[in-house]
Amino acid sequence: MVIGVIGPDDSIKNIMQIQQELDSDIELQYYTAFTVKDTLHVLDECQSNSDGILFTGRAVYDIAVSEGIMYKPHNYVVHDTSSVYFALLKNYHNKAIPKRVSSDARDVYVVQDALALTGIEKYYVLKYKSHYTEETYINYHLKNWNDGLVDVIFTSFSPVYEYFLKKNIPVCRLFTTSSEIRNAIAHLIMQIKLAREADVKIAVQLVRLCDENLSELLHLDLACIMLKIQQAFLDFVKLVHGSMVLNGLSELMIFSNKGSMLSKEAKNLLFKILSSLNISVCSGIGIGVTPMDAEHNARKALVRSNNQKDNTCFILHEDGVIEGPLLHQNYLKYNPHSLNEKIKKLIEVTGLNASNIKKLQSLMTIHGINIFTSKDLGEYMGISERSANRILKQLLQAEKAEIISKETLYSGRGRPRNMIKIHL
Repeated sequence: MVIGVIGPDDSIKNIMQIQQELDSDIELQYYTAFTVKDTLHVLDECQSNSDGILFTGRAVYDIAVSEGIMYKPHNYVVHDTSSVYFALLKNYHNKAIPKRVSSDARDVYVVQDALALTGIEKYYVLKYKSHYTEETYINYHLKNWNDGLVDVIFTSFSPVYEYFLKKNIPVCRLFTTSSEIRNAIAHLIMQIKLAREADVKIAVQLVRLCDENLSELLHLDLACIMLKIQQAFLDFVKLVHGSMVLNGLSELMIFSNKGSMLSKEAKNLLFKILSSLNISVCSGIGIGVTPMDAEHNARKALVRSNNQKDNTCFILHEDGVIEGPLLHQNYLKYNPHSLNEKIKKLIEVTGLNASNIKKLQSLMTIHGINIFTSKDLGEYMGISERSANRILKQLLQAEKAEIISKETLYSGRGRPRNMIKIHL
């Protein structure tokens, strides 16, 4: 089991101290991130190489989760009252304890409970909110200091600590303690194990001839074609440890489990099979707790595939996440039902619906691109160029996109399309 740890160097060093206490089958891999921006930069690599993610603090954890790009089990190390006691013991051993403190913490009561028993007479605590940045905390503490309200600053953020250290303003770093780290790792390990158990959920795949082909085929031709399709999927069924049945005249049904069906090897083989078939088929995979749930989701996914009019496969997960077209250029993965504050704001500003915003965010994250023509965007999102042009126009009007150039037409025909950079 591999756990990726994301945080600043000083917090990572604390976690390294308990690494030898962990079971031999648990490996910790470290990804240094000093700021929120750094965290988002290393997150993709960390998720690709880890079974679960441990954040050293709540702020970066919340930002990563709010971006909607977390797909591995994740947790963060909390700062409880022991963090404050440790800071006091480390910095004020054999010294007079300061009487007035400006502090930041996830929960106000954490600081209040700790400081109330230490003889500190006055403490100012900025109540945690997920949208606060490092600058928010710096400005809060700086105002308290400049107003002469406090003698020292207690902070759990490395950038805040470094800022006041350079300013020669008394500051103490609130580190997580070993007990807090152990509890966070234990909780994450449990999440990873539960996620692995979730892989045994039922998976049903439907492979069907596209509607446009059915009216053109005679009964005998249809039987021969379905036999060839069955033969093409024999290796796939063996790989996923599944079973295959012919459901009606034009549909193949494959039963397996989530872990096997959605493995990297299975997806690659499925894409290879679909690409090599010389007749148009559509495919949908559904995940569910019961066979009925899984088949219901598979049929919803099948409709999406049939609308593509190409040999594609969509996946509908048990939690509503839609994935597909599988391994194609315009591959997307998003949850149409989850709305965070950022998406709600974009809906309000742009006038676009949640589905289009989520698709845009997904393809920009997965493919690492944010510059499109209307034609490019239409192909990626599986919509007409006119619809894509309308989306781009709304983004431009909302100042969430900008025209950066015109495309080059080598044929010299037609009007060059705008190259538009999207900012979401």
